[in-house]
Amino acid sequence: MPSLTVELEPGKTVHVKLVKEGYLPLEFDYVVPSAPATVTKTMVAVVCRAAITRASLNKTTFEPRETIGLAYTVKNTGNITTDIVIRFGIGSPSASRPCHDVPPGGSVSGSVGFTAPSSPGSYKIVITAEACGRETDRKELPFTVRIPRVAITFDTRKEDGTVLTGVEVWIDGEKKGTT
Repeated sequence: MPSLTVELEPGKTVHVKLVKEGYLPLEFDYVVPSAPATVTKTMVAVVCRAAITRASLNKTTFEPRETIGLAYTVKNTGNITTDIVIRFGIGSPSASRPCHDVPPGGSVSGSVGFTAPSSPGSYKIVITAEACGRETDRKELPFTVRIPRVAITFDTRKEDGTVLTGVEVWIDGEKKGTT
């Protein structure tokens, strides 16, 4: 078992600091006993992680070039204060939003808008969270761009030109309503 032995003056109080990269520093005061002793301390590994706790779109079906709204919350789930970088984009993350000095358990929230693609189809918004320079979480939010719709009004009339009400309107086998 790796250890280090040092000689210290009995009865003296010393300040001990244990440091290892990748672990939280550990500091404590120690009163040196009159006989040899072993001090055992447990070092806690640094956990540098961010989690996307909420990511949602304002809706899931859009017209071409319509604005898509993304709302998100990212939490520092590690045990050290760190910078978190949130990346997002359609298909793959491209834009980024850095958040500095987020404490353990702290969260950052925000929203961003995208322009829906001009071609109809199925797409996804990808959002990632990075802590300590590495990706620690990723979410994909699917959405659809549909062919633009146009409003069609069915105005039904009798042979003499007067309005005829109560006519059922069916489109492709589906009843849409009654005039």
